[in-house]
Amino acid sequence: MSRARNIKPGFFKNEELASLPFEFRILFQGLWCLADREGRLEDRPKRIKAEVFPYDPVDVDAGLLALADGGFIVRYANEGIQYIQVLAFAKHQNPHCKEAASTIPAPCKPGASTKNSGTSRADSLIPDSGFSDSGTGPAQAPPARDPLAGVDAQVAKDFTAMRKALKAPITETAVSGIKREADKLGLSLDSALRICVERNWRGFKAEWMHKDGPAPARVRRDL
Repeated sequence: MSRARNIKPGFFKNEELASLPFEFRILFQGLWCLADREGRLEDRPKRIKAEVFPYDPVDVDAGLLALADGGFIVRYANEGIQYIQVLAFAKHQNPHCKEAASTIPAPCKPGASTKNSGTSRADSLIPDSGFSDSGTGPAQAPPARDPLAGVDAQVAKDFTAMRKALKAPITETAVSGIKREADKLGLSLDSALRICVERNWRGFKAEWMHKDGPAPARVRRDL
């Protein structure tokens, strides 16, 4: 059942969100309405699509992957059931006092396994003002770390170009996830990224390399 939720002006100026396709930003808003008071819902792309985009041909599974890569949601499993946690939900939403308590286990509960990890890009949807709390001048932000640091220059260039074409930002969460899966096969990060480029995969899963395995449709964007 959908619920009324809040939206803050900072949502429209969030640079991390702005790097995602327009429809994926709407999807993020739609998840707020479908989530319970703790920001959780079942990870069922077809049902979510029916609720959020009943009239539009949007690849919701690809959108969920992009939001997870960007650090806005966590996709996880508990006792064989797939769930989504909208990160920083309680910080930005004020559920009605009579709204039922969540019956979905949190990602950190025993038996839960997450598909992504790292810093939440949803922690603050209000863009940084650029000034320190003291008001004495611009705050000195720490230099951004390159997620592809140490990767072969040509591989990094090709992977960056592919992700840009897919409108998918390159985050530490995304790259660490690829490396984690590559380690399962004994592949280097460079090799895994090269495979992603060759096969036009925005992500990488060890099982996708099985000879007779299905093609990873979720990473293709046919919009």
